[in-house]
Amino acid sequence: MLKEDTLYYEDGTVSITNTRAVFDTIVIYLEEITFISMAEIPPNNIIAIIGYVFITAGLVGGAIIVSTFTSDVFYIVAAMMTLFFVGAGIFLISIPKPTFALKIHSASEVYDALISTNRKYIKIIVLALNEAIGERGLMTAIQILD
Repeated sequence: MLKEDTLYYEDGTVSITNTRAVFDTIVIYLEEITFISMAEIPPNNIIAIIGYVFITAGLVGGAIIVSTFTSDVFYIVAAMMTLFFVGAGIFLISIPKPTFALKIHSASEVYDALISTNRKYIKIIVLALNEAIGERGLMTAIQILD
């Protein structure tokens, strides 16, 4: 009589049972796992740097227009230009976010099993893997970044 797999976690792309972990198209059997870690991949900060340039350009440009011209129309133009550039700069600064990767090590290779910007999601998967491996009595090192 075959024993049914115990399901520890399942969503649209990830399924973890007491015998294997399935990540989209990658299938890893739990007895092959030697080490699990969660790594943080820093964001590309070029967009944030452009945001700071926008803020600086908006403030300097607005100050130059206000100090050069005395008409009320130019004050309005300077205020609108400054608000636009500062707003766009703040938006650009808020875009870059770190990415988190679930790395699963086996004797033969290292899998980037899952990549997400949602750290909590990766941590839930790691905890489910930890529970599944613990139930089987397999020894492995699991590292979770705090």
